[in-house]
Amino acid sequence: MAREFRKDPSYRELDVLLIKDVVTGNAGIDYHSEEGPSIWLNVDGFLRKPVEADKLTGEIKHLLDKKTQKVTAN
Repeated sequence: MAREFRKDPSYRELDVLLIKDVVTGNAGIDYHSEEGPSIWLNVDGFLRKPVEADKLTGEIKHLLDKKTQKVTAN
């Protein structure tokens, strides 16, 4: 729905959308470029600011462990 509203120039704050699919858990950033097309960037998740250092380092460790498991499985 937000993608439809961003066609209206008065909704410039919708040029960057943070999206997380609640069913699949897939997350990403949908960036509406000045040239017109949207650019999708996959991300592993989002953290709300301000972030405590312990929470941030824990999340980084979790993501690195997850990536390491994928590499060793291949």
